[in-house]
Amino acid sequence: MLVKIDDRVKVVLSEGGFMYCNCVWIDDDVQAVIDSGADLPSLRQAHPADVDILINTHHHYDHVRGNYLFDRAQVFIHELDLIPMTDEIQMVHYNSLDRWPELMTGYDNYEAARLLGIEAAEIQRNMYADESFKDGRVFDFGSTRVEVIHTPGHSAGHCSFWFPEQDLLFSGDICLTKAGPWYG
Repeated sequence: MLVKIDDRVKVVLSEGGFMYCNCVWIDDDVQAVIDSGADLPSLRQAHPADVDILINTHHHYDHVRGNYLFDRAQVFIHELDLIPMTDEIQMVHYNSLDRWPELMTGYDNYEAARLLGIEAAEIQRNMYADESFKDGRVFDFGSTRVEVIHTPGHSAGHCSFWFPEQDLLFSGDICLTKAGPWYG
């Protein structure tokens, strides 16, 4: 479902629940999407084939799961999350998956992923980025400008995005519910 903020900015509300996320679609001179983790029918409303720039708030799978759909887009992520987005071994290390047998005795994270319908090949096709950015960078999409605010804690490179003209902050995985934020 799309929620219109203004003529150029829309929030893509995911109907997928856990392991999915909401996204922002910027329909301006430069087409952009922030995060690609919405369920497929919702994400397709942002016309992935027409998007020029895809920005990920951080490297976690529920925020990058649809990156492969944006085949002509340049993919951006904060410099501190670039390594786990481009190196599978480091992705395992950054997410402590290599320590799960020790930390989560009796819990098989790979089986849990399979139960959620996530296969290793699907993860690998989404874990990439073309370019990194730093705190304070301003993306100019035409009439819409978006400022990067580095908000680490959930991941080293987690970022939120400020839309000054729309008075909108897209906070990625900064969850202000009883489920969090317990990280930060």
